[in-house]
Formats: sequence, structure tokens, C-alpha cells
Amino acid sequence: MQLRETATGIVRRTIRDGPIGWNKVAFAPDGRTLAIPVREGTVRLWDTASGTAQATVIAGHRGRGAVKLALSADSRTLVTSSNADPTVRVHSLAADQPQTTLRGRAGTSVDDMAFSSDGRTVATVHQGPPGSGSVQLWDVRTGNHEATLALDTDLALRGQQLRFPVWRLGAVGFSPTGRALAVRATKNGVVIEVRDVATGRLLKSRALGASRAAFSPDGTRFAIAGGKGSVKIWHLSTGALHTVHTGHDRSVRPLEFTPDSRTLAVVDIGASGDAQVTLLDSATGRTQRTIKPNGTPVSLAFSPDGHTLATAGSSGFVETWDRRTGQPKDRFSVNSEVVSLTFSADGRTLATSSTRGVQLWDLATSQTRITLPTRPLPAVAFSPDGQTLAIGAGSSVGLWKVDLPDPAHAIRNICQAIDTTLTPLEQSRYLHDQSAESGCRPAAR
Repeated sequence: MQLRETATGIVRRTIRDGPIGWNKVAFAPDGRTLAIPVREGTVRLWDTASGTAQATVIAGHRGRGAVKLALSADSRTLVTSSNADPTVRVHSLAADQPQTTLRGRAGTSVDDMAFSSDGRTVATVHQGPPGSGSVQLWDVRTGNHEATLALDTDLALRGQQLRFPVWRLGAVGFSPTGRALAVRATKNGVVIEVRDVATGRLLKSRALGASRAAFSPDGTRFAIAGGKGSVKIWHLSTGALHTVHTGHDRSVRPLEFTPDSRTLAVVDIGASGDAQVTLLDSATGRTQRTIKPNGTPVSLAFSPDGHTLATAGSSGFVETWDRRTGQPKDRFSVNSEVVSLTFSADGRTLATSSTRGVQLWDLATSQTRITLPTRPLPAVAFSPDGQTLAIGAGSSVGLWKVDLPDPAHAIRNICQAIDTTLTPLEQSRYLHDQSAESGCRPAAR
């Protein structure tokens, strides 16, 4: 495709991409971005000045119809339609860089992170060579570093100049009063400590031993995975401890609480590699039900209302389950091993982290909404308001602003992009259950 000056016919830029066929291209109003439909429902966005590809968007339309496009004035929203599919799709285009970057110590990697309930603070767990493991506390608005708690408690080990990374127990959460909490292991992993990250003050300690750990969202409970299929639920306010054996001689991997902290999901893996997810009452340790996913899940996530559990792992598939019945709800392919999952605040979008980077999936359609340009296999976490996505890549955490419009917002974006009214036929075809007043108003003349 050639871009030419309309006055002189001089070729300004040549763009080489897939065959366009009957599809139509679209410029952003400022002319700086060009959207080109290419193979298999894919739309490529190009910088017209440099001739470089900026992003690739999966339109997600059914059938093989001709695709039409429109770009909003700020080039942050792409609207697509197809004559083989009655659905209009609105795609929010991600920024190329995170809004804020929280830079950890070089040579470490981000293993876990959690937002405070007000979204103003994020706590991160960093793994690395001996002496470098830590929990970091950050101000989300400014990106300022606020506190550090070392995970390495063996002073002799800290002094060794070993370059290879080691894994040590570390988990973060927030107390009911909003204080950042961290768990670390001491005395060769036998004693588990709960400390205030900001002050370093010891709050609780107990000889338990653990391989995995997780705080409940309300900060009142702490789950510990031990050996031979055992899980301990420690009630921090009372000191009560429930020990549950989810499977004989089975390895316990991920742990995840529901948002209301009442249920704990545990992945048990047998010697033959078969896996199951056990749902436990976090107050009593009683088994509620078991779920048999395909493959071996390495990541779990609950929807904000706690009704849906998402599982993913080496199979390259994401599966969603009804937590109350244990029945499957949906299954879609990411085509890559998934190492981290997180739901948006409204439960409509699921972020997956894999070798393909970070993808945001529309759960109503099982189609990608956004693909963020990140390193492979980062940890991910949504802020409580759903407007910020934390992505741990290497030693740093990027805070990305994400725009996930609801239907009313999506309609406004469509109207902005097409700059015209919808006919009565278009309203009935595209707006479905939205009222006629939801349609685009006549453009000001």
C-alpha cells in the first residue's frame, strides 16, 4: 500500500502488509495512524510518518465478511464491523508504555503483588540471588518507594556473592486497617513470620514450615501449603489453626481466596500429574467441592463477586467454573502456557500472562480486547477500581492505565468515531437491549 500526497501524487510511504481484499482501511482524523484489516480478522495499526506497525488488534467478528473500520480522534479507540456479523466491536487501544514504572533491584524478579483496598498502595515480592529477596511498598499515584522488608534472614547467606537466583517464601497482603503485611520464613524455613512491611515490626510467628502461602483479601487469614497434600489456614486474630489434607501425598501448588475471604481454592497435583482444585471453607477447613480441570493449573483467579473461578496453566487453555456448583462455564485457548490471571473490577475482563505477553480477554465473547507490549510471563494484578493493571516484568512493575468501557461508554466511543447518527435499523441491529436514546445524536453543524 502506498501513501501519496493528494496535491502532488508523490509517494510518502510504502506499507507492506497482508492482502486487504474487499476490506476498507481507515485513517485517524489527524492522519497519523492508519488501520488496515489483514488476515483472519486481524487489524494492523500503522504510524503513517515512520511506516512502522504500532499494534495488532483481533477484531473477533464471525464469518469472513468485509470489514469496515473507524478510528477515534485521539487514536485510542478502534471500531470494527463486518457484513457477515451484526455486532459492532469497540477496541480500546493500549498505550505503548506504562504510565508509571516501579523499579526494583537489578537482578531480581517480581513473584507476587497486591493492591491495598483503596488502590493507593501496591506491595510487591521480589526474588533473586541470596541477599536480594525482599518485599517492597510503593505509592501508586507517585511511584515513590515507601518501604522495604528483607526476605533473607540468614546473615551468613546474605554475605555470599552468589549470582544464581534462589526462591524463598514470600507473600503480601493488607490488614483490615490497611497496613501492608508480609510473610517470610526464618530458621531454615521452619518458622513463619508475619510482619508489618512499613515498620518491620513482628506481628505473629509460628513453627509451621511452608512451600506456598497466601493472604486472604481481608487480611484476617493466612493459607500455608505444606507437604503431602496438607494445607493450613491460620486465623491471625485468634491464632486458631486448621489443618486440611486435600489429597494423600499430593503436591499443593497455587492457593487463592475468594474476594470475600470465605473460600480457599487449592490445586493438588498427584504423582502422575493429574490435578484437581479443592474448594475449602476458610473458617472451618471443610471441603466444599472439587473441580477437575484439564491439564495442570498453575494460576487461579476468582471474579469480584466470587461466583466464577478461572484456571489456567500448561495446557494453553483458560477454563472458567461456577464456584457454587463446580460446573464448567467456558473454555478458550491462549495458545501458550499461562502463569498469572486476574479479573477486572466488573468481572467482564480477564487478564492473562503468558509467553505471548499480557492479553485482556472479553469473557462474554472469549476474544482479546487488548494485548500489551510486555516481556513474556509477567505477574499481573488489577487495582480495585479496575483502571490500573500492574504488570511485573523483570525487576520492575509497570502500572498501565486500561480503559475497559461498559456498553454505554462503548456506544459513546462508536458515536465519536463515526461522527454521524444511527438509523432506526442500525439501532435495532446493533444496540440490542439499549434504548433508542442510547444512539448517536446528530453531529453539531
